[in-house]
Amino acid sequence: MRIRVVQSTVDILRFKYFKKYLNENPIALRFLINFFSLFNTYGNNLKVKLLRYCGATIGENVKIGDNVYIYYPKNLQLDDFSGIPDNTILRCWNKIHIEKYTFMATGCIFVPGSHRTDNYENLENQEIHIGKGCWIGASCTIMGGVDAGNGCVVGAGTVLLGKKYPPFSIIVGCPGKVIKTRTPSKIMHIPTTYNIEELMNDKDINNNAGL
Repeated sequence: MRIRVVQSTVDILRFKYFKKYLNENPIALRFLINFFSLFNTYGNNLKVKLLRYCGATIGENVKIGDNVYIYYPKNLQLDDFSGIPDNTILRCWNKIHIEKYTFMATGCIFVPGSHRTDNYENLENQEIHIGKGCWIGASCTIMGGVDAGNGCVVGAGTVLLGKKYPPFSIIVGCPGKVIKTRTPSKIMHIPTTYNIEELMNDKDINNNAGL
């Protein structure tokens, strides 16, 4: 145990900036995120500040869960009223953008990067974009190049490959396929606790045109 502590300290000192160390060492970042969870509500604010320090673009009222594994958080963008649940893995080799009011269940994996099958060269256009008001079920895998339109619902265990999915699609399977188009309600129920006054004052939340 002592050897591990000494080695971790040496690893940190090898880097000129702590920010660079956290971007390249998701285990250290995960440790700090889990530590901040001890401080309840204030702990979530500390998690957000930590990710912003690392270069992530984080909006207001964003929830960060425990045991979150984020590689290169500087490529991560979370808009207002979105969040990362427990046990989520985000390997941000390319940009990951999750828009407002988009939520996901536990155990999701985001992999914005892949390789050619002939020479293993990195593929281009591997960014991941998830639109407003989407719901991603538990244990989904989102691969590079995915562009999910506003209001999509992704069933648990679905694997989204690099393609564009139309708005308000219901997507299931491996690989993910659109099985139907959902009709959005005029009122969106947020599956987590937020400041009600802020929600009521936001023009997007009760306005489908805003999605």
